[in-house]
Amino acid sequence: MFERIFMDSEGTAPSVTDYDLIIADEALCETAGEPTYRNSPADEFHAVLDYFDAERIVMTVDSTRQVDKIFGKPVFTYSHRRAVEEGYLAD
Repeated sequence: MFERIFMDSEGTAPSVTDYDLIIADEALCETAGEPTYRNSPADEFHAVLDYFDAERIVMTVDSTRQVDKIFGKPVFTYSHRRAVEEGYLAD
């Protein structure tokens, strides 16, 4: 998506208003204690999210405290312990 938006030489980039909602699933992974973005440098990831005039839902299973610094405070959390207690995961 970054290339479609910022490296478009044919004039086919999406408009900033093309989407009302953007959902980024598994956006963050942690490598050697440092958060990084899957398949994309952090700056490119943020550039794509910030490009669109849309609501954003960003999901990650990483428990790093860096997530707050990158995406802001979570609006919903669901702990591993709770998922085990409610029978959705095995311990």
